[in-house]
Amino acid sequence: MSKPRFATQQDLAEDAARQLIYSWAEDGRAATSDLPPDQFPNKILATIAEAAAWASEQGIRGMADILTEAFTDAPAGIREEFIQCCDGMRPPSPEHCGPLVEKLRAFHIEKTRRELGDKMRQAIERGESINGFITRIGELENGAHDPATRFCYDGTRYYLDTAREFVPMDQRSAARHMRGWGHDHATIESALCRIQTDGHIHFAGPLAGHPRGLHAVGGAKLLATVSPEIIESAAGPWPTLRAVLDGLLADPDAGQTQVETFLAWLKIARESLVTNRRRPGQALALAGPRGSGKSLLIDVTEMALGGRRANPYAYFTGRTNFNADLAGAELLAVDDEAGSTDIRSRRTLASNIKSCLFSGAVRIEGKNKTAFTFRPCWRMLVALNDEPEALLVLPPITEDIGDKITLFKCHKRPLPMSAHTLDEREAFFAKLREELPGMLAWLENWNIPEDLREERCGVRAFHHSAILAALHELSPEGQLVALIDTASAAGVLPLPWTGTAAELKSVLCGSSPTARDSEKLLGSWHAAAGSYLARLEGDRVERLPMLNGVLRWRVLPSGLVG
Repeated sequence: MSKPRFATQQDLAEDAARQLIYSWAEDGRAATSDLPPDQFPNKILATIAEAAAWASEQGIRGMADILTEAFTDAPAGIREEFIQCCDGMRPPSPEHCGPLVEKLRAFHIEKTRRELGDKMRQAIERGESINGFITRIGELENGAHDPATRFCYDGTRYYLDTAREFVPMDQRSAARHMRGWGHDHATIESALCRIQTDGHIHFAGPLAGHPRGLHAVGGAKLLATVSPEIIESAAGPWPTLRAVLDGLLADPDAGQTQVETFLAWLKIARESLVTNRRRPGQALALAGPRGSGKSLLIDVTEMALGGRRANPYAYFTGRTNFNADLAGAELLAVDDEAGSTDIRSRRTLASNIKSCLFSGAVRIEGKNKTAFTFRPCWRMLVALNDEPEALLVLPPITEDIGDKITLFKCHKRPLPMSAHTLDEREAFFAKLREELPGMLAWLENWNIPEDLREERCGVRAFHHSAILAALHELSPEGQLVALIDTASAAGVLPLPWTGTAAELKSVLCGSSPTARDSEKLLGSWHAAAGSYLARLEGDRVERLPMLNGVLRWRVLPSGLVG
């Protein structure tokens, strides 16, 4: 009795698949043009062939054998994926076929492992030696058929894929591992040569927001040696974490706005990390008294965002040109660092917040290393005390940086659990770790309030009025306002006042109550008074039409806005 028509077609497809895979892998794509397209389902074969080519390009040896063996026995779901994969694609793209190759490879390995396990159990029952089976299982696990597939090479070190991370080692150690897998000298030498060419990479190390494995960026091959530790969300209560957030951020003036803004910021950051889809996010400044829990909030944020942090302050303020240590951390944290109050450092900080957190690809450069660019998944927290000197570490809150930084006022309130002794602190932190999956699950289902939403970052920047006012008072323009009010109170500068910036400087520097401070503020830079008046425009200061080519200003009394 003849086979059904469908089975015959399937046999033809599998036979043609073997021909196509081998010809493509061995001779290149041009060799497939001799196969009559009406002999097989073209979509399936095109995808398999593309997968074989992709595997060959990635250095996965023996993939033609694996594909032809596994395709026939693979679960129907994987076969269906092959069909769906190339719908509308001619030819199918490697990024679509690559995951299918890995699925078939995993299926092949698991199938072989089960078969070897069954034979090993039978040998045990018969009282026979199982050493051969153990060796073959070890070869299967360790890639002994082609050791080159387990390594990458950056020109200096080899990186062994352990399935958990890529471990760096020198050539002697790499060869030692290969000998342990049972390879002879000739095989090892051949593998090392192929690793140095086929497995060459341009950078190896953790990559913020990127899972373990190879990533092609702008023509460069970047190896993420380890994945971020993404905590799985799970529904559950989180009263201790909520109490920590309320104690630190709930505010008499702002109510729950600071708490909700932080939760919205964390929700967007977490989504960006989990989906590996980069989205900009504001830098968060936590200003408050010592011992209020700012560092604790940084620790919780670090756990929620991959478990990796780095301090960006030296690079972000221009103290160093090297930033490779930042490439592998999802959280950039500055924790009560004694920073510079120099205006140049503060402006450089503002510039780098814009370029690194809000631009596209970021240039990464290490000492004596080749620079590269990639798109890190970064979020930034700055913890600082609320004394005037500490606040001056922050960049000036100008119009171009205002929407890119959030200013929180933190409060010192009792913690929800005692944390005086080392044991108590460990128990408290363990409780926070236990509740974190519940908070993350809540965030996933929580809708950010409409009044907090913003299109670019997902959540609006928030500026606590007290922190913003303190920064203004400490700024040069804020100091100018104070000098004007002092001179007005002394009767030497009646308000409202109208004149040029040079005339204002002359009055302030010539008045005894303000002369010393005015000379310090305005004396070293001839355009200082005009520049500071321009920053105050709209806040007690009006810009008037020019007279005889000179810009004139009107300064109003406190409480009046022009």
